[in-house]
Amino acid sequence: MSHFEQQKFVEICFKHLKNNDNFKKLNVIDVGSYDMNGSIKKIMPENNYIGVDIMKGPNVDLVMNGQDIEKIGKKFDISISCFTNSIVPFNLNSIFPVFI
Repeated sequence: MSHFEQQKFVEICFKHLKNNDNFKKLNVIDVGSYDMNGSIKKIMPENNYIGVDIMKGPNVDLVMNGQDIEKIGKKFDISISCFTNSIVPFNLNSIFPVFI
């Protein structure tokens, strides 16, 4: 995530999600997680968070193409992608319907 506005938007959304008693148990996947100027991971330090990106770097747990995340073999309660949509050469709708 690279913009202040993006971080604030995610903080507002997660503020509401944190009202859920089971929030800390939710599995989160962040597609395009490379930490360039900040990460959403700090908003959910106790969650089972997996960061995926096409290149190794800060906040990247798995290096893979976002279209291949089903190969992880795990169900995620929250899937998020804050910056990827503006730079990937494919439509993110090809990723997320699998998990919604």
